[in-house]
Amino acid sequence: MNKAYRVIFSKVRNCWVVVSEISSAVGKGNSFRTEAVSDRVEIGMPGMTTGLRVALVGAVMLFADLGGSNFVYAQASYSCTSAAASWSTPGGYVSNQTPPVWMAGCSVGTGTAGITASGGGNSFYATTTGGFISLSTGALDISAAGGVNIHNNITLSTNKITGLAAGTVAADAVNYSQLQSLSTTTSTGLSTTNSTMTSLSTSTSTAVGSLSTGVSSLSTSLSTTNSNLTVLSTSASSGISSAQSGVNSLSTSVASTNSSLTSLSTSTSTAVSTANSGLTSLSTTSSTAEASLSTGVNSLSTGLSTTDSTMTSLSTSASTALSTTNSNVASLSTSASAGISTAQSGVNSLSTAASATNSTIASLSTSASTGVSSLSTGLSSTNSSVTSLSTSASTAASSLSTGVGSVSTALSTTNSNVASLSVATSSGLSTAQSGVGSLSTSLSSTNSNVISLSTSTSTAVSSANSSVTSLSTSASTAAASLSTGVTSLSTSTSTAIAGFQQGQNGVMRSQYNPQTATTTATGLNALAAGNGANAAGDNSVAFGTNASAPGLGSVSIGDGNVANGEGAVAIGDPNVATGTGSFAGGNNNTADGTQYGGTGGAVGLGNSNTAFGQGAVAIGNNASAYGQSAIALGDGAAAGTAAAPLTGDIAIG
Repeated sequence: MNKAYRVIFSKVRNCWVVVSEISSAVGKGNSFRTEAVSDRVEIGMPGMTTGLRVALVGAVMLFADLGGSNFVYAQASYSCTSAAASWSTPGGYVSNQTPPVWMAGCSVGTGTAGITASGGGNSFYATTTGGFISLSTGALDISAAGGVNIHNNITLSTNKITGLAAGTVAADAVNYSQLQSLSTTTSTGLSTTNSTMTSLSTSTSTAVGSLSTGVSSLSTSLSTTNSNLTVLSTSASSGISSAQSGVNSLSTSVASTNSSLTSLSTSTSTAVSTANSGLTSLSTTSSTAEASLSTGVNSLSTGLSTTDSTMTSLSTSASTALSTTNSNVASLSTSASAGISTAQSGVNSLSTAASATNSTIASLSTSASTGVSSLSTGLSSTNSSVTSLSTSASTAASSLSTGVGSVSTALSTTNSNVASLSVATSSGLSTAQSGVGSLSTSLSSTNSNVISLSTSTSTAVSSANSSVTSLSTSASTAAASLSTGVTSLSTSTSTAIAGFQQGQNGVMRSQYNPQTATTTATGLNALAAGNGANAAGDNSVAFGTNASAPGLGSVSIGDGNVANGEGAVAIGDPNVATGTGSFAGGNNNTADGTQYGGTGGAVGLGNSNTAFGQGAVAIGNNASAYGQSAIALGDGAAAGTAAAPLTGDIAIG
């Protein structure tokens, strides 16, 4: 038996009634048709006092307490359709009671009142203030204005509650839809959480593994770094110790050099003094020879008349040539000074001890200059004696006096020009010597050269003394052949000047062996000296056998040196400097600043060093620097290789 009920509005009863949920309705769904009750309803009449209990069997057992009477048994059945004023009349309306309880369309039943009553009928309806209870076949409707309260437990006997709205507050019941949604949401959330936890576990495991590997790698790297720092410390200590040893050796060498230069200065001073004595003796001998010279002068007169015009031309040509030479020498001095100054700036830092050596060399230069000045004074005295001799001969030949006077004037001018050339050359060579002195990295070789120079100078001065003595002895004999000598001098001088004028565009060339030399100076204001020397660049200098200076303002000094590039310098035997401002000094060094796309600035100093690349530096012995700005210092140091150049690499041997 279905025990679920619903409340509907009955048009027949014109009120709300409680019916079974399986009751049928006619009309538009809100009308109500009463049906027979499946079981008989009996109402007990006798024994009722102040209340009524109604037993309904079919849909539910209902007790409507109207005053608190006890349950009684019916003694008769009544028709629900009969009208009566009270319960005592069979078939009376129950609605006559207060509060009203009425029954419509009920059939007469038999039996006693109670849950076992049976019979026919179609409805039961009870009203109360603000509510009602309606019972029809299989349905029960209950309505109350204040709500329906059930105070005891309800047993549904495995049946469902239907039509339950979704709960909205804490005290509300929830329906199946809400539980199903909660279950689905919870399941999805837990699934997502499980997936996230799995991903978190995997990520954490991977991160911890990676962290462990990183810490291990860091430990290894720090160990390697410590090892490298130890090696660096050892290398630096060794390098500094080696440098200190080199400085100590340099100091000792400088002291030895100073001693040698002092000895050279003393020897030179003594030799010059001896030369002065020889010249004084020459002057005395020349005076004695005047008497025997008179005869020779008579024959000289004829020759001098021809010589006069030649000497005049010679004087003019010599003056012009020497003027040009002086200009070229001045230009050479300026160019050489600029070039050597540039070179010197690059190597000034090579030796701080060289300042003492330079000072000693300057002192030597002063002493030598004093000696040469004294020698010049002696020669001036000789010229004066010759002039006096010319004056004595004027009585024998007036034309000779004029010619000799012209010769004297020309020679005086020549002497002045030569003296000027000597000063300019001395200044230029002094500057060059200062620059070259700064380049020396091996003062032991310098000491040997200075000692050799001292010996050679002493020998040369001694030989000069012998020559002066011999000149004094043979002066009288020479006077007899003076006419022939003067004529020969005129011819030779003219030839020499013609040869001296071979250069063009201010070019100066000096050939030490004119018969076999192939010296060339094709650049503007270029200077070349030595067999095979070639100064092809403007303002370039090439001194030494096969020295080559093709670059603008380049300087090549020594056997086989090549300075190819603007301002490039190569000094020693033999070195190659290529590129703008590149410098190679010493023995067998190569400095090429044009390698690897560079323009110049490479430096190679010492023995057999190689510097390839712009700004590359190789100093020492067999050092090599391959790559731009690569630096190799010391014996066998190597920064980069020819096959794998390294920019900015530094190696210290």
